[in-house]
Amino acid sequence: MAKRNKKRKGKENRPAEPKKTLDKKGFLRLGILVALTAVIFFVYRYFMAKPYFGVALTVYLAVATAALLAYVIYNRGFSRRGVTKDMLPDVWSEEQKDAFLEDAQRRLRRSRPLLIVVAALFFVLLFDAVELFVFPFLRGLLGQAA
Repeated sequence: MAKRNKKRKGKENRPAEPKKTLDKKGFLRLGILVALTAVIFFVYRYFMAKPYFGVALTVYLAVATAALLAYVIYNRGFSRRGVTKDMLPDVWSEEQKDAFLEDAQRRLRRSRPLLIVVAALFFVLLFDAVELFVFPFLRGLLGQAA
């Protein structure tokens, strides 16, 4: 068998990224994510018991879609991710290149709260899907085995 080249295309021009650790801001974001997920989950469960749940589900899915689209659009489709100074046009000045790269980093930093909302909505939807499809499947397997 042929050995695969371990370097990916475009990786040789990128600077080495430092290993990320979970600091106080990371724990704060994680706590906010857990709290927001719990709030959304309990609000979602409250409306499940109501007769107008179809409307609530539609609003929930619309908010999730809008938040995800807003995150992607604000970050310009992630077209600036992984771009280095030497990838930018030569006719640009160093100030223009620095401003371009700083704008990409600033957009990622500013959109973190929106990403937390998207993740919380995703986790609630994921749990609902698991509850609807996986749990009955497992109950059926265990019920047939007994």
